[in-house]
Amino acid sequence: MFAGAVRASATIPGLRVVHRDARGPWYEVHADGGARLLEGWDPAAIEQFTLADLLAVTWADEERTATVQSTTVESEITAAAATAAKGADWRHEFERAATRVRARRSIGQGSLFEQFVLALVRQLGVEADDIGISAMLHDGTQAVQEVDVVVNSHGRLHVIDCKLTDEAGSAPIGMQIRDAYATRRQLGDGADQYILLRPNRVVGEEFRSLAEEYDIRVVDQATLEERPLPDVLEQLLRPGHPGSPAPSRPLPRTLRVAQENGLVDVYAEFVQSREPVRVYDHQRYMVLQISAGRRLTSHQVTKAVSGVLRDAGTVIDTQRCSKGTRFTVVVRPGDRRHDQAAQRLATFTLDHLR
Repeated sequence: MFAGAVRASATIPGLRVVHRDARGPWYEVHADGGARLLEGWDPAAIEQFTLADLLAVTWADEERTATVQSTTVESEITAAAATAAKGADWRHEFERAATRVRARRSIGQGSLFEQFVLALVRQLGVEADDIGISAMLHDGTQAVQEVDVVVNSHGRLHVIDCKLTDEAGSAPIGMQIRDAYATRRQLGDGADQYILLRPNRVVGEEFRSLAEEYDIRVVDQATLEERPLPDVLEQLLRPGHPGSPAPSRPLPRTLRVAQENGLVDVYAEFVQSREPVRVYDHQRYMVLQISAGRRLTSHQVTKAVSGVLRDAGTVIDTQRCSKGTRFTVVVRPGDRRHDQAAQRLATFTLDHLR
């Protein structure tokens, strides 16, 4: 996403690109790779964009429009989510609340479960206009894509595909995983997190491996036997940082790139170098090119690089080639930690991906 924004600023007239780390100040990013601190920029500007706004610019295009349903959560479901978030048995709380709701009105159990997931996310502190149910992509008057629950959290769009049971006519789990991957690619540049929530089904190892290849998170019955649903959602929507493994191979070469050079030239240089890992220092940010030699997920690579960086910098973006073996990782060094970040990235080897 970050690399694409830099490229776009160089090709689209009048486009301004702004960026900040999670708690840092705002910068305007220039097409040459430089950046300047923005004075007087509202630090809460990003919070002014609703989920509907974000879907309009990441999912829709000139021919298609995106909508998200504003859903009122049943009071019984809201209360059940609040109790579950405090440690009560979430299955018991949901079933009891759903029974009470269905005693007074006709509504499907699946729809109530979507409401329950939405209410649990609200318990994590996500604002109401950053969550939606039944987000749909329209081509004219025809709906061509629909997702259950969408969350804007920590700078990413998270899709939660909820299915309590496999009803008659449901697609096989392998097809569901492939459909999830296609939808994730449609939601902007593919950097969004897609979660398959299947609380009453155990997904076999074969299909878990397929989901991992497609960078799809699977939360099934086995997952929820180890950790309750509120804890799993918090972990997925508020990811932490892994530890750092020790390197055992020769260190990659670090190149300081002049600011007038663009990311496309860097990629071409890396391919020609035939090295497995190469670090490019753009001063304001760094680019780590990785040729892993095997299929990995963007999540695996991001975790490995974050583990090496620790507190010296932040992984802003990780892009994967179509074969899933080559990656471009964009890193912003921490304040006054440029040299430290460069030194730590220089220790990164393919062994960190094992």
